[in-house]
Amino acid sequence: MQMMGVAWRRWRTEVKATSYDSNIPLACVYSPYSSWVGYRSLERLCAYWKATEKSSKINRENGKNKKGTHAQGRTSIPSLEDKFLKENGRKPTRIEIMHLSRRSKKKGGAPVDAEAIRYENLLDEAVQTRLQDMAEGTQAIEVHEDAFRDVFGTEHSGRVRCLGAGALPSQVFPEQCRRSSFYNRQNYHSTLEMTNKFKEMQEQMKKDMEMRES
Repeated sequence: MQMMGVAWRRWRTEVKATSYDSNIPLACVYSPYSSWVGYRSLERLCAYWKATEKSSKINRENGKNKKGTHAQGRTSIPSLEDKFLKENGRKPTRIEIMHLSRRSKKKGGAPVDAEAIRYENLLDEAVQTRLQDMAEGTQAIEVHEDAFRDVFGTEHSGRVRCLGAGALPSQVFPEQCRRSSFYNRQNYHSTLEMTNKFKEMQEQMKKDMEMRES
């Protein structure tokens, strides 16, 4: 249902981009989608868009202010995963997905903004901290999931970060959810302690960046 909702919103966006102009009277609206949507439905859509122009403008401005967001345009998370699998012979971890999806093609593959750089540094630090407590020879990707959770905390109900629409904790972490260890008290407190530690690091890095910019 989430994926259907995303597809529906994307299609409406395309219809609006090709069919709606606030300077044209509704009676004069023409759309290449008229045969699909029906003129009366299109007329109601245009009336709705006109009535919500003010809030749409505010939402667009707020969207421009978002930092560290997905920067691959219409390339979806599953597409990034599939490309990574073909190139590396394994699925990417959530840290690797985050790195891939926050890189700007216009900047030659560099992080999209300062917020993306900050999270990359936090995740790298979390990985190194986890590796210190592991046996010698442990690979970094083996602690990626725990490090990711240290920085971002446990998952919210109904979604999994960095896996796109439709991914649920019960699907991605079936064993943990079945044993209830994913949210149990012991794990909660250990994760909370690590999360608080990285929040402090996050604040310090933010202050350091502000001092450099000033």
